[in-house]
Amino acid sequence: VRASGGGMPAGGTSARPPRASGYVQSWLAKGQGDVKKGEDASHPAETVEHLERDLVDLNDAELAPKNASKDLATRVLPRLCAHGVPGPNTLEVLTRMLADGACPERFALRYAYYLMHRILEHYGRAGLGTNETVKAATSQCIKTLGEEAKIRAGVRRMLATRALVAAARAGVPEAAGALHQGTVGAIESLSAGEHPRGKSSMFDSKTGKTEGGDAAHTDAAARAALGARRRFIAGSEEGDKKADSAVPGPSALATAVRSPDHVAARHALSLALAAAKGPRYKELAIALEPVVGAVAKRMEARAANLEAAAAAGDSKEAKAMARKSEGKQKGEPNLDDPGAEPLLLRLCGVLRARLLGAVERGGAPHDCAWACEKVLAAELKTYGGAAAGSESSPRVAMAACAGLFASDAPSGADGAKARAAAWQAIVRGGGEGGEPRLLANSATRMRGVLLDPSAGPVARSAACRAVAALGEARAAARAVSGGDRVGQDGSLASLAAALKATAGPNSPPGVRVEALRALVWLQTPDFAAEATSVLTTHLCDGERTHGDDGEDESFVGSANGLARKSLGGFDARNRLLAAVAQRCALGCASEDENDADAWLTLTIDTVTVIVGSNARQCDAEPTLASLRAAQKGAPKRSRPSVSSLAANLAGIARAQDAPALEAALTWHLGENANYCAGEYAWVADTDGALVAAAEIPDPDEAASFLPSFLPGPSCAAAARNPSLDSSVTTLQRILMTSPDFAARCAAVQALTTVAVRSGEPFRLRCYAALRGLQRSASADPAAAAGPPALAHEIDSAVTMLDHAYRAKERFAAMLADNGSDPSGWNPGTLAEVTGRSEVVTEMASRTCFLPRSKYLPLGPSSAPFIDRFKETQGADRVADAAVAAAKLMGQEAEKAAAQRRRRAHLHVSHVPSSALRRKGFAAKERRQHQQQYELAPSQATASGGHGLDGMLM
Repeated sequence: VRASGGGMPAGGTSARPPRASGYVQSWLAKGQGDVKKGEDASHPAETVEHLERDLVDLNDAELAPKNASKDLATRVLPRLCAHGVPGPNTLEVLTRMLADGACPERFALRYAYYLMHRILEHYGRAGLGTNETVKAATSQCIKTLGEEAKIRAGVRRMLATRALVAAARAGVPEAAGALHQGTVGAIESLSAGEHPRGKSSMFDSKTGKTEGGDAAHTDAAARAALGARRRFIAGSEEGDKKADSAVPGPSALATAVRSPDHVAARHALSLALAAAKGPRYKELAIALEPVVGAVAKRMEARAANLEAAAAAGDSKEAKAMARKSEGKQKGEPNLDDPGAEPLLLRLCGVLRARLLGAVERGGAPHDCAWACEKVLAAELKTYGGAAAGSESSPRVAMAACAGLFASDAPSGADGAKARAAAWQAIVRGGGEGGEPRLLANSATRMRGVLLDPSAGPVARSAACRAVAALGEARAAARAVSGGDRVGQDGSLASLAAALKATAGPNSPPGVRVEALRALVWLQTPDFAAEATSVLTTHLCDGERTHGDDGEDESFVGSANGLARKSLGGFDARNRLLAAVAQRCALGCASEDENDADAWLTLTIDTVTVIVGSNARQCDAEPTLASLRAAQKGAPKRSRPSVSSLAANLAGIARAQDAPALEAALTWHLGENANYCAGEYAWVADTDGALVAAAEIPDPDEAASFLPSFLPGPSCAAAARNPSLDSSVTTLQRILMTSPDFAARCAAVQALTTVAVRSGEPFRLRCYAALRGLQRSASADPAAAAGPPALAHEIDSAVTMLDHAYRAKERFAAMLADNGSDPSGWNPGTLAEVTGRSEVVTEMASRTCFLPRSKYLPLGPSSAPFIDRFKETQGADRVADAAVAAAKLMGQEAEKAAAQRRRRAHLHVSHVPSSALRRKGFAAKERRQHQQQYELAPSQATASGGHGLDGMLM
């Protein structure tokens, strides 16, 4: 790949051209090709620039030779594709090649479509907007592709829509509109119940075949339109309005699934599966009810015939007669494609679950739900068991099992209700021995695939995902209706044992990861308690294999990181953490607080085991997602345990040298410590404590005898709220002892956040820790404060808290002088109180999120005075009061700084000259950066329009 194509321009996609294979590279190195014997064969390989010039010359009507088309198809275009992505300047030439008669070579046209596709996908919106020439060429290219997608036939129509999809997903202007206009005609025909077949193209006129099968059964228009819509929504998040608008309507999908083109039918089933997750699932169920009913009728007949054949002696003749007597029902979908039947079964599972969920919420029963259940049950009957030797593949059977437990239901509350309804319907089905028949049948099929190595890793992984869907549906139902022991002594216990065996060292690594994930989902507070010990066994380095270099490594990662390479990106720990977070969100949704506590305890134990096995292979996002899920679902009484978990994980990350994870956990601990502890300055009345704290003679004096000063607020904090006190202690320890710069910065931010959001004595503890470290850094730049950037962060936090304490002290003095009745205060003093409160609130809100309407940095007793000022002077004068107060606060800060300098000057004679130079250098750097971190209100004065930046010290 040439140098210009090596970087990824902003706005493009993450996909890059694949590296050329060794064969292609050797072919490129041949240069001008074979030469005759005796001639010089040392021809240099053609570069991208040479090939681009040849592409332009061979498409010039005046300069091109007679064999230009052949040269394009056999030399220039293949070599250009092998090199990678050409420059955007070639779009104009490639667009001209698509005109009628411009290039008679059909393979050259294929290369042209492919190169346009890669250029639009690689460069994207930013890369194609560099200059006006490229913009014009891109606009003409999109316009031409839109026309091709609308009027062309056969493969050219499909290739044009693929290029438009790539451009639309890369953000190229006008691409999404051109794609819609190019495919809307075919979608409208499908909505009207017609199949837009179109004419044959130049690619299938000679052989009678096209891509994907016989040309007689190819619907290029439907295949192109449906495939484009499916690719456009691929990878989009649920609830994306653009993706939802790209899904065709229910009537169009009902027609498309019966298309004679099996590829178009598969695209339609994939789109129907996406539509079933959306809000129009009931309309889709009505439209697809005849289709699903026809499939159910045929599959039930097939199951009955196979059972009769098995009872007749299991002869080949009986089975052949049974299959011959089945016959295809009218209105059935086209399932000729190998991937169509699994999609249909998953679609039936989603529709059944969502319709049953609607019934649980008071809706009317729907016949489509019953038909979907018939399809799923009939498929389970025809795989193994009485119908041994049937033609159903493990992949199809596992799709039926996954559909039975609503594996593709949407996320969120609607999906949880659908999964719970699916499980409850299975439980209510009854069966022999007190165990539901569907549960027993599905468990038998899944266990058979799990324990059968000949089924292959793909089928066994699918079986693990089906078991995970079973566990997810069971957890959702448990949160709604409480715990039940259905299947725990039978089918579920056998599945847990099969998963343990599958997770053993004899299985492929990917299958083992899926088995562990399924075991996590299958575990509940009262079932499969040994799953945690199984995770400990397999995630830790106890079970190892020998690599080529003699090193021992675990199958999911070792301490030296070699095992992650051997897995090829299975990402075991992050996948398990994501499953634990989702399981906790479902389980803790129970209204029973005892049950929610049990789920929380299970989550804490599992997360600790996963992160403790190897913290360096745990990304921050899934780890924090599990903490957020536990924090959100935990009862109020149990939230402190989530803070303890975060502190414990931060210690594990530090011990195992995972600095990024330690920094993320430190930030999370500070951001959520107040929520978990239930302690907020604007909730608890701590005004008296704040006034008492403001009466401290001097914060510098308090910090100077820090060891003897801290026990007072520490003991008071531990008595008032042990959880928040423990979080502050953990943050102080990280700030003082962590070797990682990012973790210490996060600790400074976290302590500042806790100080701003908390009342006393927690604010005083945080301030004393920050101020004491600031004094240490001032005395010795090589102290724990670290580099000047961290000292600067500490200075900013201390400055903000200094202003808060001085403002509080000033308000206490004014309150003592003027009394507690706001009506007796003059407008100037009311303006000072209001302005100081506004300035400190603005500074604090830039540190972390605060409810500005409730936050009162001067204490709750300042609220009547602020309200009095707004009533008498008007709310629009608050900004003027803030500017005036900022000047006063700046003068106070200057006096305090002068006093500190005088005290420091008294001790100069006791400090060595080298330390003085270091101290002076550090102080100079802090003064240079001080103005950048002085915060001010966002409002400007009505008269002057100037803010407060630079006024505070």
